[in-house]
Amino acid sequence: MSLNILIVDDSVTIRTVIAKAIGLSNAPVNEIQFASNGQEALNILNKSFVDLVLADINMPVMNGVEMVERMQSQDQLKKIPVVVVSTEGSSTRIEELKAKGVKAFIRKPFTPESIYKVIVEATNAYRPETHQDVAPQVEIPKTESDRKRVIGDVFESVLQNLAFMFVEAVEKETLESMESPQDLPEKFIKASMAFTGSIRGRVNLMVPDELAKELASNIIGKEIDKNISQRHLNDALKEVLNVTCGNLLSAVVGTEQVFDAASPILSEHDQKDWKAFLEERDSIPFMIEDWPAVLQFLIDEG
Repeated sequence: MSLNILIVDDSVTIRTVIAKAIGLSNAPVNEIQFASNGQEALNILNKSFVDLVLADINMPVMNGVEMVERMQSQDQLKKIPVVVVSTEGSSTRIEELKAKGVKAFIRKPFTPESIYKVIVEATNAYRPETHQDVAPQVEIPKTESDRKRVIGDVFESVLQNLAFMFVEAVEKETLESMESPQDLPEKFIKASMAFTGSIRGRVNLMVPDELAKELASNIIGKEIDKNISQRHLNDALKEVLNVTCGNLLSAVVGTEQVFDAASPILSEHDQKDWKAFLEERDSIPFMIEDWPAVLQFLIDEG
């Protein structure tokens, strides 16, 4: 049986990524439709035949939780399986979502194989017990060196799985050696997002403008010289930070805690800003392919 699938996410880049993963998975698909929020999804569901919904949680107009609740209240929609595709790593919140009617959960970053498995299981006669792709429990880092190692491992995994790029943690001296104007890129982009919960904090990432273009190219599978739009570039960098933040919280704090994350914010910077950011105490330097990058995972004190 070929499936009709509805992808619901406010990011056009992520909708593209999910559709690409479905195509690579060789899942039996007839048609893929798209919606940018829960209300648009309900409008499509009430007019079209859909076998499976893949949805984000945090969206404007109507979020994924309200969409699922509305679907559960309608006899013609409540049997359609909904799979949440999210950075969420809290086991508590995942159980809450399942209690509301969500059939399965895929955590970003995902692979075509994980997409295929959940599609097949979630649509097999609408079985309520389906695959739940949740990160395994990990030992919470106790020392600062362990914490930095875990942050590096998470960031490396996210970039390799989401953007197919090689990442290596380096010493600050490695990036400081690039600080002459002719060695450094001229323009940088900083992505920042705050999180709240049992602890509060912020994740910051600064990369060269050209690296942001390469990230977008790899994520959406489009050549850089094919005029990647600014919207795709912004979406891609925000998604990298969003996925990094979700995975870092699980790895550093644990999966029992529930967190809310704000939408990432982007800002433009120059070489002077880059040097100052690199020198900050909590900055962790990386090389992404041949490009420098700096990540911060900050937890508010008190």
